[in-house]
Amino acid sequence: MGKVNFSEHTRPGDEKKDADHVLVFLFRTFLGGWSQTVGSFCASGATPGGILAKLVLQCIVHVTNAGAIVEAITCGNIHIQSVSIEVL
Repeated sequence: MGKVNFSEHTRPGDEKKDADHVLVFLFRTFLGGWSQTVGSFCASGATPGGILAKLVLQCIVHVTNAGAIVEAITCGNIHIQSVSIEVL
């Protein structure tokens, strides 16, 4: 799969760890019936909440700058989601 990589948010030493999870950011329209992957990152285990919060914020900024309106965010892991919301 590769090594852990969260772009500029990768913690020192983590880039040497083998990844066993993939974090995917997906843009989906409410009515258009299509979706687009806008980012993917290699992780070892669950992505730490602080890093996830930074990546979510960065994704929102990029998608908004492209002209989209972000009205909702969903996450598959409730614990990480709650930690990320606290950080945001």
